[in-house]
Amino acid sequence: MHNEALLELSQATKTIGDYQLGPINLRLEPGTITAVVGPNGAGKSTLFKLMMNMAQPDSGTVHLFGGSYEEDEVKLKQRIAYVPETFYHPDDGMTVRMETSFVKRWYPRWNEALYQELAAKYELPLDKKLKDCSKGTLRRMELVHALAAEADVLLLDEPSSGLDPFVWRDWIDDLRRWMEQGERSIVIATHMMEEVKRLADYIAILHRGELLDIYEKDALQDGWRKLWLDGPLPVNNLPGVMHVQHEPAPMVVTSDQAAIEEVLQSLGIRVRQRQALELDEIFSYMIRKKDRR
Repeated sequence: MHNEALLELSQATKTIGDYQLGPINLRLEPGTITAVVGPNGAGKSTLFKLMMNMAQPDSGTVHLFGGSYEEDEVKLKQRIAYVPETFYHPDDGMTVRMETSFVKRWYPRWNEALYQELAAKYELPLDKKLKDCSKGTLRRMELVHALAAEADVLLLDEPSSGLDPFVWRDWIDDLRRWMEQGERSIVIATHMMEEVKRLADYIAILHRGELLDIYEKDALQDGWRKLWLDGPLPVNNLPGVMHVQHEPAPMVVTSDQAAIEEVLQSLGIRVRQRQALELDEIFSYMIRKKDRR
């Protein structure tokens, strides 16, 4: 890992009405993709607004590239490409071509050749007014702008919203290619587990404004299993047990397969079948456990 994070939040909090986000501790290392997942209302969009200085933390700090927005907001934002959950422009009478001319002025490293390539690939209607564009067209435009900006960090809030499956596959491939050019990083908020599986190195789980934890994706999936047993459990509080089923056959869901299998073996209980969990199942069990506390 590198000493300097591209983006770091330390004990950051934000209260809006009766809703509180944080305290959030999040560090984005160069060359990594972090997926932020959680139910609607978990605080994902508020987190992104803190990272973009569209909202200021009530306490704690937000640092980018070793600096802060108070020092030079324009210079820092020139190194970030942000795609919000919902597109908004005060002058929707502008065309796609005009919007592109406006956006690229902000980015000193704008890659015009890449923009032209992607605009053709994603069939952007350059002379169509923004107000006449579909949600999918506007999303494609924003994503093309984000890649062409040649930023160091992409902040993508539900970027696949409005994309059809064929465009989505191309977009995933283009994101991977973008990551190969230098030490770049991505933070992506998404409901799509396939997106998390294909892209993420780390997963940050938000629930009711609280960051439950940050996990290395592969390590997280390695420990979680459903285990069907040849007999009932004689004891409670086994390692990492998240759920116990008695009927129609004894089964446990665990977050620590190795530890529980060791205990089961000592108890003389045989594991008849093992099954890995999908990511959405893992998140569901983690959130339910948090709600029971």
